[in-house]
Amino acid sequence: MERPRLTFPAEKMEYLKIAYDLLKHPLKQFIADQLPDWIIIDMMPYWMVDIARENKVPSIHFSIFSAAMRIYGENASGITDGERIFRILNGCQAFAVRSCAEFEGDYLNLFERSIGKPVIPTGVLPREKPERKQLTDGRWGEIFKWLDDQKPKSVVFVGFGSECKVTKDQVYEIAHGLELSGLPLRGH
Repeated sequence: MERPRLTFPAEKMEYLKIAYDLLKHPLKQFIADQLPDWIIIDMMPYWMVDIARENKVPSIHFSIFSAAMRIYGENASGITDGERIFRILNGCQAFAVRSCAEFEGDYLNLFERSIGKPVIPTGVLPREKPERKQLTDGRWGEIFKWLDDQKPKSVVFVGFGSECKVTKDQVYEIAHGLELSGLPLRGH
């Protein structure tokens, strides 16, 4: 049975932000009552840094965007995305980002220097686990069968994801390095 997915059209996002902002007072009371060790904040509750500060609870901003992705727009909620992020960045003691040093180390370092606070790469978060049938049918089934036929610790997986753009020369260098490893190769 397929799980229902919550989708929210982009043109309605301003209403989601307004609704989220209505959580300010209930969350303020919750934080005052519970006094957590840390508060992890995304870009929506820009006001949470004030609540954290009032209650002397340290906060950290967690971004689902890469460090290179920092474009802010204006909207009808009354506060721009840039203002939301600015308030959070000023109030938090650290910043976590869905990235890794191998993927965008230069951007992470630049971002850390520009905000003057620690930037913690969390790695690329995995997608939802596919159903077993999806893993055994078609192309995936062929790949898993091939993997199952290999000796333990004899396969090197190289994956860069859809966000990484490699040049033709880099592809040849990577292929050459893999070839020199002497391990079984299978293209995808």
